[in-house]
Amino acid sequence: MSTQAANNHFLKGRGRITPGSFADVTIFDYDKLEVTGDAVEPRRYPKGIVHVLVNGVPVLSNGKHTGATPGVAIRRAK
Repeated sequence: MSTQAANNHFLKGRGRITPGSFADVTIFDYDKLEVTGDAVEPRRYPKGIVHVLVNGVPVLSNGKHTGATPGVAIRRAK
């Protein structure tokens, strides 16, 4: 799913877990996954997201934000 999206948008090193690629990973509990945002409050965190790594750095651990902000703006490679 993420590989095809990364390829469609020409995002090199994204969308796959391979040596040399960026480690952007989300681990979730499918049975507990629930969208909580709405039109009034779209930034509410969804339920069921357990861990998130951005560029290999834990940003969400056991459902709690770690305070890390390792994300960077990315551009298409073309």
